[in-house]
Amino acid sequence: MTACGREVILSVRYSLAAMTYKRALMLLAFAACGRTPEPAVQGASPASADTVAQGTVRMVGPHESAQLVLSGAAPDLALIGPLAGELGRVVGTRVSVTGRATRNPAAVPERAVEVSAYDILAVNGERPYVGIVTMRDAQIWLVGQDTLELVGAPPDLGGRIGAKVFVTGTVQGGQLRLRSYGVIRDP
Repeated sequence: MTACGREVILSVRYSLAAMTYKRALMLLAFAACGRTPEPAVQGASPASADTVAQGTVRMVGPHESAQLVLSGAAPDLALIGPLAGELGRVVGTRVSVTGRATRNPAAVPERAVEVSAYDILAVNGERPYVGIVTMRDAQIWLVGQDTLELVGAPPDLGGRIGAKVFVTGTVQGGQLRLRSYGVIRDP
């Protein structure tokens, strides 16, 4: 018999004189026993298949068994799935991930998210622009949620046409004066 079942039986055994009070206690006991479980990951709805969590991407453990994790959600969550490779290239950034909560195939941490989508929230405290590097009229452009001409881009970025990148800098009139960038996925 479960602890909830014992509480209900004890509630019923009390005297009939205090039935109204005891009935209220019994209803509370039933409500507590029938409560839906807490989501496996912060921000998850027990009824939904997708989980959303935010934190900083980190690589933990020895090199040969390093694990990609999201820190900030207590406790850490392992990041697994097809997009884990891209997230492994943005270690140190703050992200929001969406995916299915699951058990981590590695031993630690126990919980994991099989990432189906992510959003980079901050790189060194700045909100980055994310997109694909393209060339248009001999100029380097970033095509994503915003399409921006990259001003001051280093020559090696021009050699990465088709790469998915994040870029920080100052935007003015459709141009982004590049301050920093990182490659998320090679062309």
